[in-house]
Amino acid sequence: MAHMEADLDSGLATCSDLPSCSEVLCPVVVKTEVPTLKQHYYPEGGWGWIIVAVSFAVHVLNIGLHMSSGVMLPIVVRNFPHASFGSAGWLGAMSTGVALLLSPVTIAFCRRKSTRLTAVMGGLITALGCLFTSFATQFHQLFFSYGTVIGIGVGMTRDCSTLMVAQYFKRKREFVEIFIVSGSGMGIAVMSSFIKGAISAIGWRLGLQLVTATVFTTFLLGTCYRSASLYHPQRRAILHLKNQKRKIKDKNRHDDRPPFLDFTTLRSKTVRILLVSTGISAFGINTPIFYLVSFVFGLP
Repeated sequence: MAHMEADLDSGLATCSDLPSCSEVLCPVVVKTEVPTLKQHYYPEGGWGWIIVAVSFAVHVLNIGLHMSSGVMLPIVVRNFPHASFGSAGWLGAMSTGVALLLSPVTIAFCRRKSTRLTAVMGGLITALGCLFTSFATQFHQLFFSYGTVIGIGVGMTRDCSTLMVAQYFKRKREFVEIFIVSGSGMGIAVMSSFIKGAISAIGWRLGLQLVTATVFTTFLLGTCYRSASLYHPQRRAILHLKNQKRKIKDKNRHDDRPPFLDFTTLRSKTVRILLVSTGISAFGINTPIFYLVSFVFGLP
């Protein structure tokens, strides 16, 4: 400062050498980054912790139900005389395949409509699949109720929980996803014991209807999904721009929405290599979960 005062007195100081008003009045300036209108805002907490708890519960109930098909094998063989161990094993494989193949459609529907609506529909479809399974009288009916309907519902609820967590967390996302995915392991232990105990105690129909009532809670949990954009600091400006854009679009009648299914990422060679490698590595990864129970019970 003494050197600067000397330069000012001698008239040698230039405009670039002069301190700004903020440097004179406040030497330490704390810069806060305010999210722009086009920048996605990650709350990193708040209602996001409710989303984490809901996603964990969804994984325990729905993924646990999905991965408990190994426990269902001896029960299916016992209740349906025409079913064999090998054919009953296709139920879990078909349900898993349907859930995974439906993921692109589920994500596209979430982008077009609402993640909350998709999650609520998924919980309802899963419960209906369990209910249809309880009324099945022939083995081939299980391929529709358990293999298809439950697979669709579980795929929808699982993908919605992943999308919601991605909206709320960025820095803590790894920790949060590890915690949520651990619910799948807990679900296998909890739902396997629950399904076996319920069917053994009150029979096939009433036992699965009790499971239906339990899984139906995912329908209610889906209503807790709230978009992270509700907590954007500049939400009012965003809503104003959306309203103006909607008025202009009504006049021009031009649909600028992205395509329902976007395959542009498949143009990347790296993405194609990753898809092929993960597909090969995941081949048969769930086989022990589906068939290990049969060896425990001594089925042929």
